[in-house]
Amino acid sequence: MTDTQVRKAVAELAKRTQDRQLMWRLEKPPSWLQHGTDALVTICYETSFEGRFLRLYESSERGYDENLNPIGWYSTFVLEITDQERRTLFTFPRVSTLNELWEAVQSQTSGAAELVGSLTGSLP
Repeated sequence: MTDTQVRKAVAELAKRTQDRQLMWRLEKPPSWLQHGTDALVTICYETSFEGRFLRLYESSERGYDENLNPIGWYSTFVLEITDQERRTLFTFPRVSTLNELWEAVQSQTSGAAELVGSLTGSLP
């Protein structure tokens, strides 16, 4: 599996999410996602697609300088295939289209398009 294939697949997930062919739900992140790390996971989304379970979350980690002084936080989006018990079976490589998927999922689950449509009198 190449990065190009992964980018295209994730872009397709984003498109299906925007078209509401793929519906995501907000879930509490499993506690073990952060256990024993400096990672912070506050938002986690899950869906099923073609018999597989997908999890998407933002992982924020503290950055340190060469003297191990904290210098801030950096975030990455993580897409995984999970089993029914929410255990990670596969983590997709980090690709640029994960940003598009994250935005599509947030828009869908937050109801932002509907709110804007309601306020402006237009359909989402």
